[in-house]
Amino acid sequence: MEFNGDFIKPFGPTILEADCPDFIVDAVNDRVDEILEDDNLRKEHGNFCSGEFDNLLGRDLENIFLKSDFVDEIGLTDYLEYLANEYASELLNEGCYDAYSQKDREFKIKLQDMNNNNHEGFADAWVNIYGENDFTPVHQHGGLISGVLILQYPQEIEDIDDVHPFGKFNFICGENAQHQNHEYYPEQYEGKTLVFPNTLPHVYYPHRLPGKTRRTLSFNLNVHEF
Repeated sequence: MEFNGDFIKPFGPTILEADCPDFIVDAVNDRVDEILEDDNLRKEHGNFCSGEFDNLLGRDLENIFLKSDFVDEIGLTDYLEYLANEYASELLNEGCYDAYSQKDREFKIKLQDMNNNNHEGFADAWVNIYGENDFTPVHQHGGLISGVLILQYPQEIEDIDDVHPFGKFNFICGENAQHQNHEYYPEQYEGKTLVFPNTLPHVYYPHRLPGKTRRTLSFNLNVHEF
């Protein structure tokens, strides 16, 4: 797989930005559409229709969780793990992850599963479905390396004045100061992939566009030693 990402350092932590292949984005969207059309599948894969999963962050936002065999089949696992290992290599060169850089230990970054949360067969990867007023508050992730893949993005968001955060994805690091940035708003479009430390706070603001939907895939990866 050819690496097509860029390492961005808008403040302390490094962020990897890359473009996901269209066939993976299309496969995820098609599967989500299929699940949303069947209440039994919505219950099995999500938190609506008295679903099996928790209401993440108390948002009352519909989430669709993906099964491990599906993300393997469509190439999503390989894509995310490839990016995460490139990201880990970059951070090792920066002096991070010292605990995993010992010469007598080999490791790879792998997509987590959710078996430890009583959801056997599901990957730690889920789709967030944002309607007009839906949002995600400032939060962090689990695992070691986390990320977001944009699946659907209303282009009308780009017409909103830059002074408004509507529809924006925002990383936050440190405090506001005169001579340094403490926020970073990455460019958004379908297929955009962001990989970052699990502890980096981030927020998604509501887009306020009636009848429009934004979809993102969130995911967590961790160390696999061998």
